[in-house]
Amino acid sequence: MKKIYLLLFAIMTLQACQTEMEKPTSISEYPVYEGTDLGLMYNEKKSTVKVYSPGIDSMRIHLYEKGHEGSPIETRQMEYGKNGIWSIDLDGDWKGKYYTVQAFYSGKWLNERLNHTQKLQVQTECVRCS
Repeated sequence: MKKIYLLLFAIMTLQACQTEMEKPTSISEYPVYEGTDLGLMYNEKKSTVKVYSPGIDSMRIHLYEKGHEGSPIETRQMEYGKNGIWSIDLDGDWKGKYYTVQAFYSGKWLNERLNHTQKLQVQTECVRCS
């Protein structure tokens, strides 16, 4: 029985590696995103954050209690999807919390950034789930 579970785990791991999204190598290969849901989509049960950044290697989100100073209360890895979109679903009610995003590019983590989108620029100076 253990061998069957091990075999299933190996097959699932190989499939996950094969379906990894390819990232563009030049600006002409960048996908076009025509959706209207970038930034924070908040509700009391689940919030989703989406960032368009097709050329980076990885992205994570830092969640803060009060602004973006001090240590984050939580850091999570974002997932790369279609059309150069990095996203994460945050279960639960995150009202009143703040977040930044951080990209990994060329072997290093870049500085944390606010998620600048049209929707979020009308909010407070720090990106806040409101």
